[in-house]
Amino acid sequence: MGIFDKLTGKPATLTPKSALVLSAITMIAADGVIDEAELVTLQRLSVVIRNPLIP
Repeated sequence: MGIFDKLTGKPATLTPKSALVLSAITMIAADGVIDEAELVTLQRLSVVIRNPLIP
């Protein structure tokens, strides 16, 4: 059994909100540098995602 044998890949089930966060992280990290403004944007997005009043 190799190290990667357990990483067979299962289908990911993402909610629209989690897909939005994942895409934001991907875009922020695409250039290899995460600056302060990008972190602030991600923090604001996480606050919006956690708000139960937003569908």
